Amino acid sequence: MEKLLQVTRVETLHSDKANCDFKKITFSAIKLMGNREVKIFGGGVRNLWPEHEVTLSTGEKTIIKADKYYDGIFVGDLFEGEVKRFDTTPYSLDKSGRMINQWTGVVFSTENPLVVAAKNLRQNNAVPIDPETGEKFQLIGQPAPTNKTLVGTDAQP
Repeated sequence: MEKLLQVTRVETLHSDKANCDFKKITFSAIKLMGNREVKIFGGGVRNLWPEHEVTLSTGEKTIIKADKYYDGIFVGDLFEGEVKRFDTTPYSLDKSGRMINQWTGVVFSTENPLVVAAKNLRQNNAVPIDPETGEKFQLIGQPAPTNKTLVGTDAQP
């Protein structure tokens, strides 16, 4: 069974934190069953970023590479991939203090879903739980999350 994502909306937004424009892409998830039947079952959103410079907490500047599809994504495009969901360590997305313990996101077929989730959750000081092992999944070279939760959702993962 082939899993596809179809672009249904492309918005260009500005991030003050990253000091650049980025694209917020809305996808519909599609499953092809057989050679004719198409079923749409929800979707997801993903931010795509251009190459841009960021300042690290140490004061050093570094360049973040552009997302592969940043310059060439249009409404109607199809990509192999799916919308994935993982349980996570608790985190908050806003100042309300409401804690969340799941992540849902768009993952292209060429990507490792746990790595995509971990990169997105890093800004919120959380990590995904590997469904196969039940263990916290952590990127190599990244510090372990602390109890302090960072607020903000507009930075590049």
